[in-house]
Amino acid sequence: MTVQTKINRAFRVSGILAKGQTLDSDDSANALEALNDMLANWATDYGAPVSSGGLALSDSFPYDSADERAIVYNLAMELYPEYGAPINPIVAGVAEETL
Repeated sequence: MTVQTKINRAFRVSGILAKGQTLDSDDSANALEALNDMLANWATDYGAPVSSGGLALSDSFPYDSADERAIVYNLAMELYPEYGAPINPIVAGVAEETL
């Protein structure tokens, strides 16, 4: 699985992207920037491991399945305000629980 795959999943989890839709390159780049910023903040706040220089869309997703859910759901939370989407309380709960 690639970083792009996980970004797509965060968009679907948030409801911003419907199943079967694809992201354009601008949305993918914006989400990648949000993901790298989020992970850098986690490194500072929680000591989470972060790839030096950040991730690229085509990189293999470097985190295990235990961390994947936290990353995807918290990225979804980062995306809501940027896309003007209402926050889904279930997504918010999973994001908080897994962080």
